[in-house]
Amino acid sequence: MSAVRPSPAESARFGLRIARLDGAVLDPAGLARLDPDVVIVRLPEGATPPRPAGYHALDAGLVVTWRGGLSGLTRPPEHPELGAERESDAAVVTGLVREIFVGYRNHYAANPLLDPSAVAEGYAQWASTTLSAGGSAVVLRRAGTPIAVAVLGAGSSPARVDLAGVIESERGAGRYAHLLHAVHEVARASGATEIVISTQAENVRVQRAWRNAGYRPDGRERIVHLVRSSLLPE
Repeated sequence: MSAVRPSPAESARFGLRIARLDGAVLDPAGLARLDPDVVIVRLPEGATPPRPAGYHALDAGLVVTWRGGLSGLTRPPEHPELGAERESDAAVVTGLVREIFVGYRNHYAANPLLDPSAVAEGYAQWASTTLSAGGSAVVLRRAGTPIAVAVLGAGSSPARVDLAGVIESERGAGRYAHLLHAVHEVARASGATEIVISTQAENVRVQRAWRNAGYRPDGRERIVHLVRSSLLPE
């Protein structure tokens, strides 16, 4: 039986009591003790989500994970204005993350109680937390201006990319390939031989880039929001 755990950061961000659950079996006593407004459930694709009394289940989509080796990526063509390196300034990293993820649709978008304008700040907080826990960041610059970022979790077995993206004005010009190549170099230097990365299932464009890099699908999980029924609009 899985334990429901509080999510203080999400609760503060959205102004609701939010909890998390991994798996399809809910502990009723834990739910009653926390009395959350929303439970964000992550469970294997095809599993039946819990349906506690007083809550409505909202399907919030699929998260797909890809895995790949670090030796199959072709080095992108040299560009005189592009350069990537590890970034130690958390403000640079979180600023890029905020800009990149403005308007990004993820599982929060399925829940009408959650303010979509707070999503980008949530990603910035995630990046900050990852760095504080020993993770690292890679920033791609064009003529000295930061245009893309990847945030890697601590550890190297395998390397885990929590966040990665390119600012809107630089998309479609091959910048992601340069960022991914730099991520591989950092991961390899840490001792990793593989990399794992995830996204929403509908984010087809980035998954195409991963396939081109030699990655392979490595699992799918469904996200469900259990929302207190009395809070939902009629």
